Amino acid sequence: AAERPDLARERVAAGEADKVDALIEACRKGPPACRVSAVDPSETNEEMLAMRPRGQKFGTLPTV
Repeated sequence: AAERPDLARERVAAGEADKVDALIEACRKGPPACRVSAVDPSETNEEMLAMRPRGQKFGTLPTV
């Protein structure tokens, strides 16, 4: 996840649809000490995923 200039969080995820859906639901709930005001899922693409360093499963990408 990355923090955007407006202090919102941004995450890019890819994988099996049911696993990504579960991640989206977990993000909607958020941790106990946080307030989640919105979750706006959108499709990702290979270009976005290719921004990760080769072999890296998790990392920080530039924000939009």
